[in-house]
Amino acid sequence: MNKLCFTALLVVSFILSPFARADSIDDLARDFWKWRAAEQPFSSDDIVRIDRPNDWVPNWSAAAIALYQRQLGEFEQRWKKLRDTNAPIPRQVDYFLMGSALSRVRWELDLPCSW
Repeated sequence: MNKLCFTALLVVSFILSPFARADSIDDLARDFWKWRAAEQPFSSDDIVRIDRPNDWVPNWSAAAIALYQRQLGEFEQRWKKLRDTNAPIPRQVDYFLMGSALSRVRWELDLPCSW
């Protein structure tokens, strides 16, 4: 019976392990930059700033802006949970760089309102 319980526990742990993993700065960065490629506005200069999906079309409707603001809020919440003052300095730098990227989006959505 012990062997059967151990096997069942092992199988359940294997199945649930992807869901139990904590968020990391790398996960946040991957998700954010994928989202940003689909959301980032055009720039008025001629420098290519980001690779966009092939079928990308800008959407700056009021509904889209509300969605972007909600999604940004979710990214900001994830980011705040990752603060670790005991992390190695390079990881803390990564944390603050992500904060800067999030702040840039907040500025684009809330201040110039060029959309």
